[in-house]
Amino acid sequence: PDKNKYLKTIKKLNKKTNEPIPNVKFEIYDIKDTSGLAIYTDVTDENGEINALLKSGYYKAIEIEVPDGYVFEEDKDLRTTYFKVGDIKADFEINYIEDLVDFSNNVNNGNYYQNKIVVLNKNLDFNDSSCYKNATDTTTYGDYNGDGVVQTIKEELTNTSSRGFRPIGRSYSFQGIFDGNGYEIQNIHINNTNSYSYTGLFAYSYNAVICNLGITGTIKTTYPGYYNIGGILGYSSNNLIINCYNKATVIGNNSSSSNSSNGYCAGIIGYSSNNKIINCYNEGNISGTTYGALLQTGGIVGYGSNDKIISCYNKGNINAYSTNSWVTVGGIAGY
Repeated sequence: PDKNKYLKTIKKLNKKTNEPIPNVKFEIYDIKDTSGLAIYTDVTDENGEINALLKSGYYKAIEIEVPDGYVFEEDKDLRTTYFKVGDIKADFEINYIEDLVDFSNNVNNGNYYQNKIVVLNKNLDFNDSSCYKNATDTTTYGDYNGDGVVQTIKEELTNTSSRGFRPIGRSYSFQGIFDGNGYEIQNIHINNTNSYSYTGLFAYSYNAVICNLGITGTIKTTYPGYYNIGGILGYSSNNLIINCYNKATVIGNNSSSSNSSNGYCAGIIGYSSNNKIINCYNEGNISGTTYGALLQTGGIVGYGSNDKIISCYNKGNINAYSTNSWVTVGGIAGY
């Protein structure tokens, strides 16, 4: 056998009976290969399995044919599975909170991460010093939170009277693959007090995949203007969001009774356009406020246009207040 290749087994089971399904045809693609050509094609055996020898890398398997008597899902994303093979480093790996800060800075400075893979390798708790490379560092990031006082990086990020973590993609969109590997970003503090209208862990993302990620903490905007705020994403267009959840408190407030700007507020995505949101949930409390303007608040999305929301649920409290009558609220979608 080729020592540079690994055996990957893909198994297809009947969701109702858990019985294996033979004769299901799959195509496997190398995510980093931009040619769009499948590198492996096979059908499941009597055990419902395909066994493929693959080099280390990141792949996706797409179900392209099913045997007679089974329903073929029209939406390709619902027939697609992403997976990793072998011991491989991603294009950017997040092992410490400083790595997350650096990644955010990279995107905000114009690195879109197109066709790149970013992975989270463990739970990161902003309140836990062991989750930092050097929690007492005062020189590398300086006055990161912009309050005029240089503190340690941990204090810069967790000082709740400041703006805290800078969302990923404030000026430029993230356009790669972010795999949380089932881990959580915990006790994050984000307070958007400036003119960026997108707020979330990711402020703005386009044509990306964000998957297998959870978040806790507090995410809010208090800038007196138009806002799009969500636990995972503030503004999302043409993205695939899979297996993500929000347990953070999300607060959208344009903070000025003299301002009549719209607000879109939700647990997963504040303003959502042409996205596929699959197996996601919200358990965080969501609160939106506007003065004399439109407000749309929901558990999964605040405003959704041409989205597909599949197998998602909300358990969080949804609150909305506006001096205007244009208020829409929903457990899944505000609008």
